[in-house]
Amino acid sequence: MKRSSYTLLDQNWIGKPLFVIVILMCVVDATQSNHTLFFWINNLSQYTGDEIWAQLTILGDEFVLMALLAPWIRKRSDIVWAILLAGIFTLVGVQGLKALLRLKRPLAVLDPVTFHLIGPGRRLRAFPSGHTASMLRLGRL
Repeated sequence: MKRSSYTLLDQNWIGKPLFVIVILMCVVDATQSNHTLFFWINNLSQYTGDEIWAQLTILGDEFVLMALLAPWIRKRSDIVWAILLAGIFTLVGVQGLKALLRLKRPLAVLDPVTFHLIGPGRRLRAFPSGHTASMLRLGRL
């Protein structure tokens, strides 16, 4: 049987979106438009309200993620264990990068009156997002 070789960009569903995200990040960095993009996204709350942003954020919380996995414990315990095991690696990776990069959150670098804050006013350890990593982990497995 012939074994097909593939690359991350050919057959892996996360490869193409990840590639697009990296390209967009490079464009934002090259054009120095990160503040403009942040303010544009932040202003969307005028039309959507705070609740939708709070709900989207809470979906990435580890405890919420475990609650979402609860119905699958008996049916697909293999997937649940894989997600939990991947969580250990995600935790170490995200927290390690946060400690290494030491990027500040918007509240620490922008004037607080220039944007709308939803949630606690944290100032440190902005990137990478643990909530985003949690949801990507759930979606991947």
